[in-house]
Amino acid sequence: MPFGHDRVLAVFREVFHKPSLELDDAVSFEDIPGWDSTAHVNLIIALEEEFGTKFSVGEIMAMTSVGAIRQTVAARIAEV
Repeated sequence: MPFGHDRVLAVFREVFHKPSLELDDAVSFEDIPGWDSTAHVNLIIALEEEFGTKFSVGEIMAMTSVGAIRQTVAARIAEV
């Protein structure tokens, strides 16, 4: 299982109110109905809370897929 998969999945399920949502690294905002700019902000806030970190604006803008999110979270956690 990729780094943080279960925790990232739990955040997505909570933010999008879809308990049966399944994800892989290729899933992007185009694949999840409702993943708009407002949902993206909510997702980022929830991820920051889950992983105890803060993302830069550049990181947030680049987080357009599950894989990109996972990689960014992994890099942040490695810095701590």
